[in-house]
Amino acid sequence: MCIRDRYKTMMKEILLTIPHPNPFLMGITFKMKTAYKDIEAEHTVNEVLNILQLGRVVIIFRVLLIFSHFFSSSSHRVCSMYGVEPSYFFVIKSMMRSKPFQLVACAFGISIVIFGYAMRICERAVSHTDPTYGLANFQNTLWNVIVTMTTVGYGDYSPVTNFGRLVAFLICMWGVFIVSLMVVTLENFLQMNSAELRTYSVIERIQMKRELRNLAQRIIRQVIRMLIKTIKRKTLSISDAAELKRRIKDFKVLKREYRASLDESTSLGEQMRRQFEYLKDEIKDLIAQQRELKRVGTNLIEYVKAQELKDIQSKSSDS
Repeated sequence: MCIRDRYKTMMKEILLTIPHPNPFLMGITFKMKTAYKDIEAEHTVNEVLNILQLGRVVIIFRVLLIFSHFFSSSSHRVCSMYGVEPSYFFVIKSMMRSKPFQLVACAFGISIVIFGYAMRICERAVSHTDPTYGLANFQNTLWNVIVTMTTVGYGDYSPVTNFGRLVAFLICMWGVFIVSLMVVTLENFLQMNSAELRTYSVIERIQMKRELRNLAQRIIRQVIRMLIKTIKRKTLSISDAAELKRRIKDFKVLKREYRASLDESTSLGEQMRRQFEYLKDEIKDLIAQQRELKRVGTNLIEYVKAQELKDIQSKSSDS
């Protein structure tokens, strides 16, 4: 960091630490109209300074970042090796990657307390005229900040002073940022790493293979039943043919999906090699199925001939 940047940082810190309540300003007040029963809220100058001094939280947050191991001297050397600027944003990004849930939870909790305190200071002026005003209570302001930051907005409590509405606007902007961080953190948490993706794809392929085997068995059983009906000279129903066609279609679709799942994680040469293996396996399967069907058909024909021969012999013996 050059000298000019250091001076800029120092001036920012001075500007953040200057505002603070002053005993010499006690008793100096000013009135502003509100949207609550046409009441004029009486604010003090020290209340405004008290709200402005909440900006010192930025300095506390900066100190916490400096004491992080991502901002150490060794981290600066590593950043210079890879051409990365070791700024506070880099530390925040690193912390969001290493401990996202802890960082978002801390930011959310601290924001509720700070904005709730600021909202109470702004809205407390109304309670001087109407003691029943809800946002004069610190618990109600905390609830209001929570429902505002989470973009729920029940509307049971709402600020009526100009300063309170300005704080509510800041709460809305900061709430959108925090909720976005929560969504991104949850999405990153639910994403699988490379090992988990490989495990998932292997499990899916195993399940697809089982389903393919079951479908093939059903198709073979359906074909055998249709052959038996044909040999026994029974007419085939339309439903049998439609069911066989549907099962063959499901088998082709599932086999296509199985091939696609294999091709996603392989190179071009590996894909071509596997395609040839698929063709070879399909030819072997077709040959095995034809042999099986031939064997079943032969057995059925022999069985039918034996039954016919028995029938003929029984008729001849009766005659």
